[in-house]
Amino acid sequence: MDHLASADAVTVLIVDDDEETRDALDDAVRALGYATVTACDGVAAWDEHTRARVDVILSDWRMPRMDGLTLCRRVRTDLSVRPYAHFIFVTGDADRAHFLDAMRAGADAFVAKPVDLEELEARLDVVRRLILFHRHSTP
Repeated sequence: MDHLASADAVTVLIVDDDEETRDALDDAVRALGYATVTACDGVAAWDEHTRARVDVILSDWRMPRMDGLTLCRRVRTDLSVRPYAHFIFVTGDADRAHFLDAMRAGADAFVAKPVDLEELEARLDVVRRLILFHRHSTP
């Protein structure tokens, strides 16, 4: 499905410096019916986000050039990028301190690695409902 052809399509940007993890998440998210784009670090993700205006960002925490926490803060503070992008951390740093740092930086959700695909699907379903509600309720 071409995500530009459907008003109900939701585009997910998958950000991870580990190619195997990135590819596995890409395959899983596509299988759930989402359009995807990928990036290998926070700098590439920021470029893609500002170019494509993605709906959801699934981001690792630890990456070269720009880590996920910095990316999340940048997404939340740069008001020139619209519409709102839902930010979900997908990280091996799943302790309480990282969770709190992520939420304080503006993340919407936090998924621990290894990823439970049913949990990821549930979180993406919530995001899709919110996105579609806002798309269809605004003039």
